[in-house]
This record gives sequence, structure tokens and C-alpha cells, in this order.
Amino acid sequence: MIDPLPEQKGWKRIDDYIFTEKKFDDFILEMEYKYPAKGNSGLFFRVGDTKNPVHTDIEVQILECFGQRDETMTHHDHGGIIKFRKPKRNMSKKPGEWNHMIVSCEGHHLRVAINGVEVQNVYLDDDADVGLPPSTLSTRPMKGHIGLQDHGVPHQLVFRNIKILEL
Repeated sequence: MIDPLPEQKGWKRIDDYIFTEKKFDDFILEMEYKYPAKGNSGLFFRVGDTKNPVHTDIEVQILECFGQRDETMTHHDHGGIIKFRKPKRNMSKKPGEWNHMIVSCEGHHLRVAINGVEVQNVYLDDDADVGLPPSTLSTRPMKGHIGLQDHGVPHQLVFRNIKILEL
């Protein structure tokens, strides 16, 4: 479970999330995480309102999907962009094993790799082909906080080695 201590500068807890105090526009984020069986979290970025992140952000889903077939994956599965795009492949490791994620966001271009395999390479302003109303994600802020979701017990996730490079 994420539980930033006061000496962990640069992060602030708000309800079930922790957010960077600083806002980011273009960045590369690298991190490791492990989830238990049925673990559920998310990486939020360009969050416009930390008190209402789900409606003012873009989210890469972190969800225990080990063993799920690629063709059954949806936008709500591990590596999916919530309400936008399913991952190309299921790269989920077994519960309790460390996963590695790299997210690159430059303008509307978003790339996500999980465990060394690219699962997203999309443009956030190209949502017409997935049945969403025009500009669903392209109207989200181009700069905002980065956050991690913490659903808490019994589905605790652990994060480590979080690095953010501003572009």
C-alpha cells in the first residue's frame, strides 16, 4: 500500500490517492509495482483536479490480470487507458511478482510498456474509432498532477523505484 511519510517530499495524499505536488505536461515515468490477487490501482496523469481525478485525468489501469487472454482484454484491464483503449497484450505477472511500467507522454502521444513490451502507442486526441464522443480525452488538461490510486486493504499494491523525467 502506498503511504507517503512526511519526509517523502513531492507527494501529497488526497483520499484514496497520492499525487505529485508538482504538475507535469510531457514526461517519461518509470516504476515498479506488485499487486495481490484481485489487486486494483491506476496511474493517473495530467490530473486537473486532485479532488475529482477520475473526471479530470488520464488513467493507465493497473489490475491483476495474470493469465487472461489478450483477446478478452478491455480498457479496464492492466495497461488499458480507462474509457479509451484496451492494451495490445496482457503482460501481467503473477500476483506478488514485481511488474515494471514505463509511460511516455508527449503532447497527445502516449506510449505504455509493461514488463518490456509496448501495450499502448496511441494519440489521445484520436478517440473517434473507439465509439467515444469526440474529444473525450483530448479535452483533458495538457498539464497536471501525476497520481497513484490506493484502494487499500485487502487489495494492497506496493510501488517502488518511481522516477519521473520531465521532457
